[in-house]
Amino acid sequence: MRLFTEGPASDKLFIKYRDEAWLSEGREIIESLWNVYKEYCPDDHFLSEVRHQFHQRTWEMFLACSLIESGHELHKSRTEGPDICIVSAPPIWIEAISVNAGTGEDRVPTDDERLDPGWPQEDGLRVISPPTEESVILRCTQALQAKSQQISQWKLNGIVPAGDPCLVAISLGAVEGADFFTYGTDLPVFFKAFFGFGGLYYNPGATGRKYGYESRARIAKASGDMISARAFLDGGARDISGVICSGRGVFNMRESPSDLIFIHNPTALYPVGLGAIRVGQEWLVEDNRLKRVDNL
Repeated sequence: MRLFTEGPASDKLFIKYRDEAWLSEGREIIESLWNVYKEYCPDDHFLSEVRHQFHQRTWEMFLACSLIESGHELHKSRTEGPDICIVSAPPIWIEAISVNAGTGEDRVPTDDERLDPGWPQEDGLRVISPPTEESVILRCTQALQAKSQQISQWKLNGIVPAGDPCLVAISLGAVEGADFFTYGTDLPVFFKAFFGFGGLYYNPGATGRKYGYESRARIAKASGDMISARAFLDGGARDISGVICSGRGVFNMRESPSDLIFIHNPTALYPVGLGAIRVGQEWLVEDNRLKRVDNL
């Protein structure tokens, strides 16, 4: 059974990849991922749901295939519980979430809403202002909080053994403009969402280190409520051993698998060891400093 078939679908990106001839290469790449993932997919409704939740379902599929390609052995998960299970001692569970733009005043505005009115939009050229960094951070913190609560409930109910490490895999691929804060920037937005980093500063008069990051422990919502941006430092997500992150959609990720980022949670109850998750970048806290290891 192919992933792209005729019939009703509500997701515009699914329809685009299925129907447009110029996307035939991307379509076949996604089909090749499905041919691998279908053996491990825990959800009998995957092929129907991908037609309505394209980013979410292809994100978990891409991640599983990337882990297999990097040498991990997977065990097929149960329908109720995390999406992915890595065979190890103990098993490592991964719950995937593809973040959307949100709703209300705290949402991330679309590209069309961020068109720069000072530039003529001619000959296919569109000049778009980036969304606010705070709006993207709020999408990350909300995703971590929601999945942290879900994993805690799974452990309480015995669906996941209490001592097994669990990861959350967060994709911002469905959020227009989020990649601006993920690649080609001073520090990927995920660190600002979970470690409380603020903006980069430069102190030319300093005798030692002249560069650094301001502290931003909380982010203000439009309502005035303050949301912690330090869950990995203040113990607010202790059931989460780390996060696997991406700012791209499935086709662009396939072209650049080294863009996957794995970040250890230094306050996790059940941490995983260095190299336990082999993706492009691995980050951990060592001697109160962030340390990066490249695995691809």
